[in-house]
Amino acid sequence: MKSLKVLAVVFAAVLVCAAVWGGDEKPWFDLETCAFCKNFNLGNGNYIVDHMKGHYHHTPNGFLAIMTLEDDYKDEFAKAEEGMKKVIEEMQKTGTPPQMCGHCTTYGELIMGGAVEAQYNSEVAMAYTMTSDNPEMVKKLHAFADKNNEEMAKWAAEKAKGAEAKSGK
Repeated sequence: MKSLKVLAVVFAAVLVCAAVWGGDEKPWFDLETCAFCKNFNLGNGNYIVDHMKGHYHHTPNGFLAIMTLEDDYKDEFAKAEEGMKKVIEEMQKTGTPPQMCGHCTTYGELIMGGAVEAQYNSEVAMAYTMTSDNPEMVKKLHAFADKNNEEMAKWAAEKAKGAEAKSGK
């Protein structure tokens, strides 16, 4: 557990550097080129996130995210998590930031800004919190939660539109 926390801190530091160096506007989620998110790409237009449902909820000191995953994709999700750990390990070795989306960059900025994270997994759902005692950070956490809800809704709408077009309706 301690090594995972060390990796998370290294990951966050590199993300902040990438945000400063990058400067360009990034897509919020990028399952094609983000070193972390592409682990959710199963190929042929199939993504693990298409088999997940979730929502971010404001809490007084941050947010709570609750996600569910179709049973048939739990093994794929575990593989994606392992892939993301390998990206963190590679960053730790080289100190070089990989290509990242807006979500992953912002996530790192929040951690480097002092937000505290926790993850709770069960057979029913995955729950994730990010909190802070700093009122300014809490505003950033709420904005992050809102942006995730907005972008997840856009993703779902685009997928539904694509499925509708394929079916000819």
